Amino acid sequence: MIECRICGKEFPNMASLAGHIRGHNQSSFQQILIEALNKQNELLEKILVELEEIHSLLERLNVVETRIEETVTSKAIMPSSERHQAKEEEASHQAKISKEEPSLPSFLRDNPWIKILGKHVLEGDKK
Repeated sequence: MIECRICGKEFPNMASLAGHIRGHNQSSFQQILIEALNKQNELLEKILVELEEIHSLLERLNVVETRIEETVTSKAIMPSSERHQAKEEEASHQAKISKEEPSLPSFLRDNPWIKILGKHVLEGDKK
């Protein structure tokens, strides 16, 4: 059943409702249409804001992806001697962390993020 928004009367189909609405004051019908269009406009504006946010996130993601590809490419073409040196530095850094681990609080021991942050510190020292 379809309900008339003006008087609340119910109709079995849209054709019946349309005929009924013609009987109402034309300005009431126009007001209902304007309200419905305004609601749709508000929803479209919200969708547009969301799409703009998604677009912004996608642009940021593309920047990150490009940086990752550049990093992978630069490491892939790194001479083997430099790769070997980098592995040795990583091993010595890991050994250094292992020696320090007993003094670390329990929440830091065996925490993979500490190792990742350590790598970033090492890379920062090289630059």
